[in-house]
Amino acid sequence: MRAGYGQKIREFFAERTNPMLLVDFAGVKIFESATVDTNILLFAKSQNQHHTICAVTNKQNKDSVKKLTHFARTRH
Repeated sequence: MRAGYGQKIREFFAERTNPMLLVDFAGVKIFESATVDTNILLFAKSQNQHHTICAVTNKQNKDSVKKLTHFARTRH
């Protein structure tokens, strides 16, 4: 989501959808063979309400990935 080549898709999500939840694994290797960072974006096909819940892991603390489940469940 941060790379320059993702600019157009970020604009699309912001302008044409309602992003509800963003889980950013911020450099933590979720998939061993992946060459890009992993994130999860949950959105609705509706007007942007500008109320996105964001959760970001801590690359130095891999246990923070486990805490994301609790965070997401208690914030929606």
